[in-house]
Amino acid sequence: MYANYAIVQTNGYYRPGNSSSYLNQYHFIELPVLLKVRLNRSVRMPLTAQGGLALSELISSNALQYNQGAGVYYKDNSLFSKTQCNLSVGLMLGLSGRSVMYQIGPEFQYGLTSLLKNSGAEKEHFLSAAIKVVFIPSKKH
Repeated sequence: MYANYAIVQTNGYYRPGNSSSYLNQYHFIELPVLLKVRLNRSVRMPLTAQGGLALSELISSNALQYNQGAGVYYKDNSLFSKTQCNLSVGLMLGLSGRSVMYQIGPEFQYGLTSLLKNSGAEKEHFLSAAIKVVFIPSKKH
């Protein structure tokens, strides 16, 4: 009978269990390039569809990795692919104000690149859904 052992070099580790909860956080800076198409002719409530790509850079994370052989969670940000490319689609409804145009609507993003550098056969990609709010100052006449 052979035991399954794995070597994990880390400054700290966490054992799985129900004693506490942990929330992984990822902080990115992003440069989106979007194409917007107006779907109606309304000046007061314009409806636009948008889609495009966004280039993101991971600037920090507290995410834990799981080592199946050792049965522990640990932090190692060197495992992440820092640069990500995301596909983005959304639908925005505009609302006119006196000095500002508001746009609000759902936005979905899918990571085209894998989150981890060497994830083997199982690729991990970001998938996010959000309500996007945009404020656009109106031009003074």
